[in-house]
Amino acid sequence: MTKTNVLLDKNVITRICNRLLNATYIDVYAIGIDDIIGKQLVYRLQSLGLLTTLHDTFNQKYVKNISKNNVSIVICLNASQLQIYEITEYLLQNHIYTVSLMGSHHQQLLNMNQDSLLFYTPENQDMDGLIEVFSAEYVINLIYAILKGRKENNMNK
Repeated sequence: MTKTNVLLDKNVITRICNRLLNATYIDVYAIGIDDIIGKQLVYRLQSLGLLTTLHDTFNQKYVKNISKNNVSIVICLNASQLQIYEITEYLLQNHIYTVSLMGSHHQQLLNMNQDSLLFYTPENQDMDGLIEVFSAEYVINLIYAILKGRKENNMNK
């Protein structure tokens, strides 16, 4: 997790947490194996009372009708998920604040999004595919802990 910590920017995490807390709705896009991470993220956000839905397909009509105060999160563990790039491009064209949760080797996706949360991925992915999963879970748990702490502080005031 040390390598993932080095990749994370405290200011970006703070900005993303602020946007999540103030979002009308949160849409999480995860396809294939990324669905596992997406489900964990949605569960944690919903447990905090945030309106969140997981999408494993894309609906253009839905995106055209959502509030500009929504937040979309795209999850990409696997660089071969070309559909996630198409989803991201469409969200950005429709001026939806989009965050990517992705491995450090996804340079193309990194350049597309307003904010990105990078986690460590080894150069040779055949060595151990679980490193990506554990690193992504670490980032999700970090976001959850920050949001939970802020919600508890607001309740105690």
